[in-house]
Amino acid sequence: MSEWVDVSERLPKDNSGWERYIVTVVSYRNGDPYNPFGDEGYEEVFVLPAIYDSKQKIWHLDWGDYKEELNALITIDDCSISENVVTHWMEYPKPPEIFGTLYRGKDGNSNDNI
Repeated sequence: MSEWVDVSERLPKDNSGWERYIVTVVSYRNGDPYNPFGDEGYEEVFVLPAIYDSKQKIWHLDWGDYKEELNALITIDDCSISENVVTHWMEYPKPPEIFGTLYRGKDGNSNDNI
C-alpha cells in the first residue's frame, strides 16, 4: 500500500482526468473571541476518499450529507479562521485478488481503476 504524502511536499501528478485518492482532512477552527468554540480553537482529523482534479488543483470530497470542494494549493499554514484543508494524500489501493484475478464487478468490468 502507498505511503501518506504531505501536500506541502507535492500534489498528485498531473493527468488528463480525475483520479481517486485517500486524503487526510483537518477541520481547523482558529482561535477567535467571536468563535462559538472559544478563543483557543480546535482541530478534528478525518480520513476519507476524494477525487482530485489535477487541472484545476481541486479536491472533491463527499461527506455523505454534503459535497465539498477544497483548493489543493491551500495548506494548513494558509488556513483562515474556520476551514477544512487536505493535509496528506495517498493512492487508492488496488482491489483484492480473488482466485488469482482482480475482482470484477457485476458488470464484468475490472475495478482496478477505482
